[in-house]
Amino acid sequence: VNVTYSYAGYAGCPEVPFGCRDFDRFAAREAIFNWSRWAETRYTTSGEAWQGMCNRTMASVYPLTPGPVPFYVWQAVWDLWPNATAGGAAAPAAGWRETFKFVDQLAGTPEDGYVDQAEFSTAFGLAGTFLSMFTWCEAIRAKHSDETEAWISQANGQPQLSYVAWERLWANYRPPDGFAKVSADESFVYTDANSDGVISPKEFGDIYMTCSPARTGGLTRGS
Repeated sequence: VNVTYSYAGYAGCPEVPFGCRDFDRFAAREAIFNWSRWAETRYTTSGEAWQGMCNRTMASVYPLTPGPVPFYVWQAVWDLWPNATAGGAAAPAAGWRETFKFVDQLAGTPEDGYVDQAEFSTAFGLAGTFLSMFTWCEAIRAKHSDETEAWISQANGQPQLSYVAWERLWANYRPPDGFAKVSADESFVYTDANSDGVISPKEFGDIYMTCSPARTGGLTRGS
């Protein structure tokens, strides 16, 4: 019996299903940043946002009560953002699953399958962190002529800055009069662009360049 067969490569591979894709930290961070911009226009404080978005959603799901938000309830919280379900150019860079994982790692806490109020508060303030980081950038540039010198001074010989090391560094920063200082959690999340839990020399350098004349056109805060 002669059997002849042939095959060709599979064409038109389907899109990878949700839950099977690699976690894209950059996309999740971008989505949370844009969500934060919206949330800060709707709520005055993170506490109000927690009450209006999380506690209210938890209370609507019997028999749950207000408290940390589990994975399966986060979608309902996320969908309160009008852009969460938008298509085309308005669609967020990441969906509710990815953003849950991102937020569950915030506030210096390990993942536990719940978004608690501290983690939510850090996510809520992400967009508003920019000005605080800008003033910190100015303070660092006033003392150090380039990012390498600044890194050596701030890192104290460490190849990377852990959350604990950053917390100590941030505690020493005093903002100019009239300017607020965000928490160490918020500044760490903002600086740790790839969300790997440490701040690299490149991530530090990116913040150092935030207020550079090349980025601001020669303008400084208050100009």
